[in-house]
Amino acid sequence: MLDRTTHTIEGTTALQFDLVSQNALLRERGFTLVPTDQMSELHAFADTVIPGDIASISTMTRVQARTGGSLYLKWDEGRPVALVAGIPLTASGETALRNGQFGYDDHRADWMARPGETCPAVLIWGLAGDRPADRLGAIRAFLDCWAGTYAGKRIYSRARSPEGQSIMRRLGFRPAQDAIEGLSVRHTPPPLLARRASKELVS
Repeated sequence: MLDRTTHTIEGTTALQFDLVSQNALLRERGFTLVPTDQMSELHAFADTVIPGDIASISTMTRVQARTGGSLYLKWDEGRPVALVAGIPLTASGETALRNGQFGYDDHRADWMARPGETCPAVLIWGLAGDRPADRLGAIRAFLDCWAGTYAGKRIYSRARSPEGQSIMRRLGFRPAQDAIEGLSVRHTPPPLLARRASKELVS
């Protein structure tokens, strides 16, 4: 959702998708799960803050229903101001992503992990905000997940804008080896170091 160039940070173990902990971490940052009746609002907001094509409303709804928790919004005075979107991947989903088969609207249900299922990787589908402070809030929420429920998992990003690509590089993302577009792997930098530097990531 962020970019056509896929990058990864490599973790070490394949853990279960812990939706309860993920919800708690994101709630502390002010992000709440997007219910079905707010998908049109999510889609309209994403269309304003994410460059290029985005997934359809039906795809967003299907992903949220399958995973139980992939799409989160932060609201301010009744309107969305930031989003965090991530898809927990099964082993076959990670393979499909690396092979270039996992597109915006053409991915299979069994490529996405449900709560409690083994989840070796996560695709960051979107980190965006209306204002710099909102974008920073989305990044910090991601860093909280990175240090918590994403620990031990391989994290993929497709940042599309030059700003997004720059942020991901500074967080330690590098093109992934043996994948589409000659991608390479890099181990996760210390989350505390990344969090400390996060203020510098958004101007």
